[in-house]
Amino acid sequence: MPSHRLIMEYGNLNHYEAMGLPCDLYALMRKHATIDQLQKTEEGRKYLADCERMQVTTPDFETIRSLKGYKAEEA
Repeated sequence: MPSHRLIMEYGNLNHYEAMGLPCDLYALMRKHATIDQLQKTEEGRKYLADCERMQVTTPDFETIRSLKGYKAEEA
C-alpha cells in the first residue's frame, strides 16, 4: 500500500492512526500528499499546471482576438 505509507509520512502518523482516519480525511490527505510530492520536481509542476489548464472550460476571447489573422464578425 504505497499510498498508505505516503499518508503516514505526510501526516507524521503511525499505521494505526492512519487507519483510524475517517475515509474523507484519508482521501484528502492522500490528495495533498500526492500534490506535495509532485511540486518537488519540475516535471511534477508542469503536470500540475497542465491539469489546471485542462480544467478551464471557457475560451479566452482576448487571447483569441490578439492572434494574427483573426477577423471578428461585424454585426
